[in-house]
Amino acid sequence: LDLSIIPSIVLCDSVDKDIRVILSGDGADELFCGYQRVYNAFWRFLIINLIPKKLKSIIIILFQKNIKLKKYLLANHPLDIRMMLMDIEYTNHEFDSSFKKDFKSIFKTICDYELNYYLPSVLEKVDAASMLSSLEVRVPFLSNKVIDYLSKISILDFIWQKNTKLFLKKILSLSTSNSYAFMPKRGFSFNRKNQVRTVTSFLESKNYPLILGDKAEILIKKSEKKYIRLLLIKHWLFK
Repeated sequence: LDLSIIPSIVLCDSVDKDIRVILSGDGADELFCGYQRVYNAFWRFLIINLIPKKLKSIIIILFQKNIKLKKYLLANHPLDIRMMLMDIEYTNHEFDSSFKKDFKSIFKTICDYELNYYLPSVLEKVDAASMLSSLEVRVPFLSNKVIDYLSKISILDFIWQKNTKLFLKKILSLSTSNSYAFMPKRGFSFNRKNQVRTVTSFLESKNYPLILGDKAEILIKKSEKKYIRLLLIKHWLFK
């Protein structure tokens, strides 16, 4: 459950009632390799695979209490690393067959996952948020012209680009400026602790029943992200 659905709902609701069609920038990160996690997962997986198996075993024995380090060292797939960075388990193994342990294939596997698995969930979120306000959202980055442009860029160009979404930013700089096109990215989600607390307090006040049992929900409550997701699921189920 993507927590950014909440500000997405608020944003859609704030649109002027005379405007029924809006544009979304979704798809840009997935198509133009805009997520830093893609590169983090790629380089970490490459480095881990350079470590000999015997040395990995020794490191695991020496640092037995470091569970995260052990998971990294035992990663057999680049998506294992990607999921660890996102603090989730890798359970969708439909991408396993396309994975080969070569430079370009490793990078492409991660990018394909973002495009073919993660992006649809983002589009579903935007669709759900916009429908509540009777809005139609169009996604120009998924047009055929953009796809044709991307087909001319090699995987290696994406791997070695100095900035994420470099090719998209270059196009934008032609009609704006470099300072605007290359300004730091800011995510669209909760940016302050008090925003999370406000939503959490509101959902807790509903006193929804347990769905996982006492022990499981007490354990989930220790993780802020997991807890608010649980509360949102309850809100959806029992509202």
